[in-house]
Amino acid sequence: MESKNLKGKLVIGGSKKLRGDVFPSMTRDEITEIAQGDALICSLGDIWLMKNIDNKLRYKNSTSFRMRLVARLLQKMRNEAGKKSASMSDFLTVDNFETAVDCTIKLCEEDEHENLKNPSTAIKLGYDLQRLAILKENFGIKEKQPDIRTEGMEFLRFMKTEWSYKVSKLARWTLDERKFNKHTPLPNPMDIAKLASFLVTKIKQLNLEETGESVFRETAILTEARLLLYNRRRPGELESLRYVSRTIYMSLAIEV
Repeated sequence: MESKNLKGKLVIGGSKKLRGDVFPSMTRDEITEIAQGDALICSLGDIWLMKNIDNKLRYKNSTSFRMRLVARLLQKMRNEAGKKSASMSDFLTVDNFETAVDCTIKLCEEDEHENLKNPSTAIKLGYDLQRLAILKENFGIKEKQPDIRTEGMEFLRFMKTEWSYKVSKLARWTLDERKFNKHTPLPNPMDIAKLASFLVTKIKQLNLEETGESVFRETAILTEARLLLYNRRRPGELESLRYVSRTIYMSLAIEV
């Protein structure tokens, strides 16, 4: 990242915390380069960073996910329009509204029955496109550029009036249909008992006098599996346990 900054390939956008915490954690690929190189997407990243700042375990992943999702849309719109270097701000105009709609639906993918495979993607992008339009409007106000401000306002108006029946309605209908048709069978109690017995046996066989990463990893995996099987209270609990395990492991490694 520092080399890209020196070469001028990285847009200095977003807050210092976004560049210091979120950027290094993002996957290194073309999508990340698009996200980090677009000023509006970086501003959107700041919004999601502050919305999740109280979640110490997931704020980096949540911010990175929303930035990369919008960057995927920008990449799709660039390919459709044949504009390889266009920014997100360039596409937030009334003339490109239909392009945004079509590319969003294509990102969600359609099956043989013309139903969306990933309808939640369309809903997420709808909210983020509205935020991006507001950011563009605010930028036009701050920089005293009425043309940019007008483009942001007009795109936002179309988002509020036409997006709901062109994209959101189809996505929400698909989600509702899947919710009613979803079949979630309960696990066989004998399978749970067999797995619990296996975990207890493996834990008793652990040689805690040995040291090394492999021993620690095996101990952590067995303990997490046992705790998760015994009492799973909420989503993200296992991730929290892993975070604690990594913290303990790193502190022990530093002491050694």
